[in-house]
Amino acid sequence: MRALLWVALLAAAPAFAQRIGVVPFSGPNAATVRNQLVTAICDTADCVNTGKVTTGNKPDWKKAKKEALQFFVTGTVAKKGKASSLTLEVLSKPGPAKM
Repeated sequence: MRALLWVALLAAAPAFAQRIGVVPFSGPNAATVRNQLVTAICDTADCVNTGKVTTGNKPDWKKAKKEALQFFVTGTVAKKGKASSLTLEVLSKPGPAKM
């Protein structure tokens, strides 16, 4: 009985996957950082090709709605001396991010 439950849960897992668009990041080595993040996120989420949901590398909410996208991930890489930092924003609707 437990085995049957696990099979049902595993089969249902993809149905609950979030549809995400990872917008091109800005800053030094931004493409490398973005690629690392995409590799990690897209293992468990349904990542949509950025070209389908952006205009000019910015989130396009009309295209996102058409693709049933739930979230955009944006990022900025900043370098100060030898240290680098990454700032991420996860957007679920148009407008500025709320903290």
